[in-house]
Amino acid sequence: MGTGIELSAGSVVGRDFRVVRPLAEGGMGAVYVVEQLSTGKARALKVRER
Repeated sequence: MGTGIELSAGSVVGRDFRVVRPLAEGGMGAVYVVEQLSTGKARALKVRER
């Protein structure tokens, strides 16, 4: 992704969210499809650029 933010598929964020794939990106960050490990549900995770 071109925002300088990149999370690899399979990496775990916040000990409860596994990255599935990138969804979108913009000028302020990126959005990923993640799986919440504690519930097994799909979620969206927005990561903002600093």
